[in-house]
Amino acid sequence: IGCSGVCAKRQRRPNLTHPMNVRIKNKFNSNGNTLRFFDHRYPIENNKENNECIHNLCYNITDYPSERVKDLIIKKEEFHHLFGSIVQPYRPPAILEKSAIDNEDVNMCAVVKYRIWPQTALNKDFKKVWIANVDNYKQDVTFEVCLPNKKCFMDSHMPSNFETFCKQQYTVIKLVSMKDDDLVLESIPIPSSCACSYRNAVAG
Repeated sequence: IGCSGVCAKRQRRPNLTHPMNVRIKNKFNSNGNTLRFFDHRYPIENNKENNECIHNLCYNITDYPSERVKDLIIKKEEFHHLFGSIVQPYRPPAILEKSAIDNEDVNMCAVVKYRIWPQTALNKDFKKVWIANVDNYKQDVTFEVCLPNKKCFMDSHMPSNFETFCKQQYTVIKLVSMKDDDLVLESIPIPSSCACSYRNAVAG
């Protein structure tokens, strides 16, 4: 339960504010736990959170080839329309009008919301790639990350033989990247949302 997923949405160079709660982020980053990606094929150390990387999406890279990326973007006009907000949370329009007593939807898991402009990432083949993110040509992604080792908020209401847990969800998106001195669209796995799940707590 929670964010039902993410919807790819491309816009031309948006100007939005960063939604991350800094206090929660610092608490999350100080936790030594790691999160696994998909079927556990990612090396564990790659998933550690720090001030400049979130699930293999890294920014503020000191050796980022900004000038070369800019030159390629200027020459490759066919890529210009792909820059902007690549992934944003999406809520479908309501079919029926809500009643006056309805409240805003609440996520069932504790999460941190991020909006970042990655400069490097691991592609679907687990290889590091340069993501095109330079002045006037930026790609930002918005997603939710589960706080480590947390139960769902409704855990106390579950039957005694069941327990809840929050499970990280992932998706794969396309980002303009630099490869072999050229621009390409790379398939990049990213976190998407945090889902509330449950299991039988009684050992079989």
